[in-house]
Amino acid sequence: MPRLQTHEQKRKLRTSEAGCGESRTPRFNREVPRTIPGIDSTQRFKRFFDSSSRAMLQDCLFRIVNYEDGTGTLEILCPNEVVRQRLSKKKRKITNNINTCWSHIRWFSLCVQQDSELDCQKFTRNGDLVTS
Repeated sequence: MPRLQTHEQKRKLRTSEAGCGESRTPRFNREVPRTIPGIDSTQRFKRFFDSSSRAMLQDCLFRIVNYEDGTGTLEILCPNEVVRQRLSKKKRKITNNINTCWSHIRWFSLCVQQDSELDCQKFTRNGDLVTS
């Protein structure tokens, strides 16, 4: 019969998991090909949210833009402006979850497609809006 784990043991297991399998790229801040994060890493990312946030994230698409200096940006493509606005209110939770899953991600973008153009709001790890 399998041993049951206490809540504390489960939490240690969750927090001690290795990174989400993302690899770093060489130096310099040039953009390299975009990658779609693995299913395991996005599932792990979503798992830390409450059910209503997970429901919003289910309709979003994810991709990571890696730079040659080893950093990256997680882009979250929202289905509409309403979802983007609701997710922007959860910036702190998003950054905490990014830090848990990907050590090389330095920014995240909440994007929505408008008139066949991608409109993105880019945020730092602190949740501050990056202005161009």
